[in-house]
Amino acid sequence: MIRRFFLTIPLLLATCTQSPPDSTPISIPNTGNTAAEIHRNIPAGIPAANAQLYMQQQGYAITTTTNLLTCTRDEPIRPGLTRRWQVLIHLRNSHVSHLTINNSLATQVQAREASQWPR
Repeated sequence: MIRRFFLTIPLLLATCTQSPPDSTPISIPNTGNTAAEIHRNIPAGIPAANAQLYMQQQGYAITTTTNLLTCTRDEPIRPGLTRRWQVLIHLRNSHVSHLTINNSLATQVQAREASQWPR
């Protein structure tokens, strides 16, 4: 029992002292400007067609339903890291009633060639 305890200590120390593979700090641009710009250009009450045209001009992919425009756009931050914007434009009588703006970070894992797989 004591032997087993002393054998696990080096393993614990090795695991706890390893640094992450890429510990470089990430500089992420301010997202407040984008959200404020969207709110400024798509106020409540404008026609849905105007809101859709603006979002398309800003590079968003848009899907439409009767009462909702779903707008998405990915912004690369650095290799393997992307910010995803999702803007929900809620509609009433074909006019904007309100907006929901979200953004999140997504990592992209590089696919390995079959020859690089561990054996």
